[in-house]
Amino acid sequence: MASVTICSLKGHYYKQPTPGATNANLQRNNSQIRILFWLTYMLDKDLAIRSGDPPLLTESYCDLTISIELFDYYNYLPRLDDTYGCTGQRVEHLAPHFTGDVGLSLLKEKVCYQLFSAHASKCSDDQLLLRIRKLDDEIESWRMSLPSIFRPALFVSHNNTSLDSSEEAVPLFTRRMSLQLEYHHLMTVIHTTVRRCAPSSPGDAEDLHAVVHSSFDLSLMASRSTLLCLKLLLDKIGGQAFRFFMSYFFTAVITLFLDIIIHPLGPQARNDLEILISAANTVRSIPGHGLTENEVTRVEGK
Repeated sequence: MASVTICSLKGHYYKQPTPGATNANLQRNNSQIRILFWLTYMLDKDLAIRSGDPPLLTESYCDLTISIELFDYYNYLPRLDDTYGCTGQRVEHLAPHFTGDVGLSLLKEKVCYQLFSAHASKCSDDQLLLRIRKLDDEIESWRMSLPSIFRPALFVSHNNTSLDSSEEAVPLFTRRMSLQLEYHHLMTVIHTTVRRCAPSSPGDAEDLHAVVHSSFDLSLMASRSTLLCLKLLLDKIGGQAFRFFMSYFFTAVITLFLDIIIHPLGPQARNDLEILISAANTVRSIPGHGLTENEVTRVEGK
């Protein structure tokens, strides 16, 4: 419904602002509609990635020209305090602050088409692995394009000092962790796709197994990092972290759990089991205030 509405408002077309235009209200209206388009576009890709259903707003029918001001929040977020007031220097006009990153949402559309479309289902194993490798390269390019303070780490561990939030304001920390979670979630989704590969002949089995195993290891590393990030978020922002748990928790848990089932005697099996137990305890520790009875029941698994 949101996608239909935003298209009826022509939000999927980019209207270049005219310097010195007399109709300021019209330009402001176009800008607001365009912001709503990007919000809808990003949610559409998140739903597609999580459900496997095709996205509704795609490059074929939408002008995906990105206004430079959509990235302004990377400049002002480091200066926001816990009350979302700007410290040091006053910011007159704050840019739209989306929950995700527009550039990463564009990559999510590619992931949907390259890995989960009807066309992708007909790919050979070699074609699928090549697509995974190219998507991995594109995600790395996106990661490196971010300012260093926001750039997601390749993996997260208890020894990673870059995640120390003791002297960091909540808005900045939440944004950094949100990008970190987005990155790990997409890496998990991409690299677990290698499960579809199967050797066509006995001679291919060994080589294919090595490639698949390497790719799947990346998804496991991303899943472990996801669960640790969620724990750090909960420690910092309390019950507000629940929305992040609903978005990323289950994908990471299922990925680790399936690997334990497949490789119960693997070198990481015991460690991953401890991670899952810790993750379950983390969920139980989420403050109950602000959650509905249905949400509490879902979390506790009753």
